[in-house]
This record gives sequence, structure tokens and C-alpha cells, in this order.
Amino acid sequence: MKDVEVKDVTEVNEDERRIMKAIFNGNFVAKQLLFFQLKKDSELGGHYHNYDEIFYVIKGQLDYLLIEVDTGKKFNFSVKEGQKIFIPAGFYHKAFAKEGTMFIGATESEFISPEINNLTYKND
Repeated sequence: MKDVEVKDVTEVNEDERRIMKAIFNGNFVAKQLLFFQLKKDSELGGHYHNYDEIFYVIKGQLDYLLIEVDTGKKFNFSVKEGQKIFIPAGFYHKAFAKEGTMFIGATESEFISPEINNLTYKND
């Protein structure tokens, strides 16, 4: 099974016009790209998928609870501005974030519906 990763996103190229940062490059195939801007303090997720996801924090912070579904092993991660988190298939994930937080997410599967994409895991 793949590992969860939290990493700084660093520049890959810079010139007088711009700075380029690669959130992913060659090791991830996105079928969906989402932008999130939170209107209030929120709890997000609370499910797992059978595909990988990446989230990149533009502003604010995401505090994650992740559980490896096969083993029940729990992990906590904080993802800060300029960082990304890679969440492999089979990890239950729940994020806590404050109003004004902005982030993008990319998934390796298109979104069809919550019933199909968001798999439940008994966390209680």
C-alpha cells in the first residue's frame, strides 16, 4: 500500500515573469480538479475512496485524521499553506479547517455521486 505524504511544494522553475510550483508531476493522473474556499469553520470528508487524492493548501491549514482502512491504524497530519498531502486509496480521511481556508484537490477518478465515490468506514 502507498504511504500518506505531507510535503512542501517547491518551485521547479522561476524567471522574471513567474514562479512555477509542481503540486504533482508524472506520478499522478488527475481526472478531477477542485477548488475549495471555506465559508465557515468546517469538518470535511469522513469517508475513503478506492483511488488516490492530492490536496494543496493555498491559504490556511487542514488538520487531518486518517485511518488505514485495512489495519485501523490512525494518523494525524497538519497541512499548512504551501504544502500538499497525498492520500492513497484505502485511507479514511476527515479534515478540519477554519473559515477562509482555500485549497485545491485532485483525484484519480471522476466524481459520479457521493454514494459511489465516498465509501463509508465505521470510525466510532
